[in-house]
Amino acid sequence: MSWEWSSDGKSLTMPLVKGIKWSDGQPFSADDVMFTWNDIILDPGVTKAWTKRSAWQLDGKDITLEKVDDNTIKWTFPVEKPAYKLFDMNELTWSVAPSHVLKPFHPTYTPSSDYQKFQDALPPNTLPVVTMGPWVPVEYKTDELMIFRRNPYYWKVDESGKQLPYLNEVIFEKAATGVIRTTKVIAGAADHTNVENPSTYREVATRAADPAAVFRLEWGPETLGFSLNINQSLNFGATDDRMKELRKLFREQKFRRALTQAIDREGIAKSVADGPFFRAWPGGLYPGSQFFDLDSTVYYPFSTDTSKALMAELGFKETDSNGILLWPDGTQKGQPLVIGLYAVEDVEGAPTIAEALVSLFKQIGIQVNYRKVQGNAASDMNAKGEWDMRVDRMGQEYGVPNVRYRDIAPLTLESPGFSRAAEGVDRPLQDFEKEMVDLVQKFAAETDSAKQKEMMKTYQKLHTENVYTLGVVIGRYALGMSKTIKNVPIACPAFYYQWDYNNFIPEQMWIPAADQGKVPETQPEVIPVYKKA
Repeated sequence: MSWEWSSDGKSLTMPLVKGIKWSDGQPFSADDVMFTWNDIILDPGVTKAWTKRSAWQLDGKDITLEKVDDNTIKWTFPVEKPAYKLFDMNELTWSVAPSHVLKPFHPTYTPSSDYQKFQDALPPNTLPVVTMGPWVPVEYKTDELMIFRRNPYYWKVDESGKQLPYLNEVIFEKAATGVIRTTKVIAGAADHTNVENPSTYREVATRAADPAAVFRLEWGPETLGFSLNINQSLNFGATDDRMKELRKLFREQKFRRALTQAIDREGIAKSVADGPFFRAWPGGLYPGSQFFDLDSTVYYPFSTDTSKALMAELGFKETDSNGILLWPDGTQKGQPLVIGLYAVEDVEGAPTIAEALVSLFKQIGIQVNYRKVQGNAASDMNAKGEWDMRVDRMGQEYGVPNVRYRDIAPLTLESPGFSRAAEGVDRPLQDFEKEMVDLVQKFAAETDSAKQKEMMKTYQKLHTENVYTLGVVIGRYALGMSKTIKNVPIACPAFYYQWDYNNFIPEQMWIPAADQGKVPETQPEVIPVYKKA
């Protein structure tokens, strides 16, 4: 069985694996794929989906998908052989939904329903969930735990023909913070953690070095970057005169440079984590990326005097009695320069950086009003575009741009998150953004890795020279895993293409017989049982 390109390279026929089933025993087919495509991704009424229509366009033209038969689908593209779009068909970006479960809740098929009911169709306490994954959630206790049992219909086997997964049961426990989760792994009370909380770094590294430690660490490359991101969308989310004036200012390279040169990165690196775990980083591609090039990276050094001079060049010369610069013109003329800033409370490290930036920016005459928010509030602000600045723990688009190319330049309406748009909203791009869009489109389509690297050198220069993101510090993630868990690849990062389990194959993990009785299964012999509708 194989996928087949047409002679002109503009269509791709994909046979699906025959005979596989969802965890409730229902057949998986092209109908599930088409339901996901037509009624989730392309349906404007469904707002919460990994990707929307703009992510499935090339040169402004739609990609189409059709059902050939029950086990075959066919893509049609407006350009020749865009093999890079296969990266967008991964597990999270293209999560196929069980049509036999969700169709009855969709207003297209049930007029008495609506999109809110469809969104709420699968509450977390309605178990077991129908899945194609190796384990099925069978028990959930709010803010406590979720228990997964083996999927009896899981379709993958190992090299000897044995059905996967090897483990019968997996339990996820609720930890109030990542620090608590990591502490449990250190103590042997849990098996896995993503070491991403800077305050734990020295302790976890020290404990892992002890031969008697019950866990091991796998440090990844330098791909843990914290940035100050500035909302550069001219119109999206600008709801009042103050925000409109700020958006114009944010799109001035001199202003972004004034901010970046006001940041004492070396000092912040020492405050984020105890020890040599973080260092200064100007932004753009991660040093741990295969595409990173130091010589193409423009770094504006810490210089308060330079920042003040740049602000003066922009016309900000007068201050109020508190030393805050006054707007020189526009609707805010004579008003103090006040900018909002937020950081997500649960993203450890981000609030520490944000607090430092408040005092650093005040030294150059900018008043920053900072607040910590919860993740759901941040998601809502981002979706509406109603924010000024934020400190982010950046994603992996800057580590693996070949996989996440559409997130490093404004190729879609939804990305980058700091230069978003929406249907019907005018989206003028900055000149360097136009260059980026053209460059990234060519980069994604290029099949020669050497040429791709040359293109990313140009991208890195454009990004850092124009201060597209204001990188602050860079460090590493680590994967922490109990030594009883076997078959986890050496040097497997906690976060690279996706989070840990999407970087390796968890269904192939196993525990030696001598260790299996140490933690008995909570629900031995249980298999998921579904109630008939």
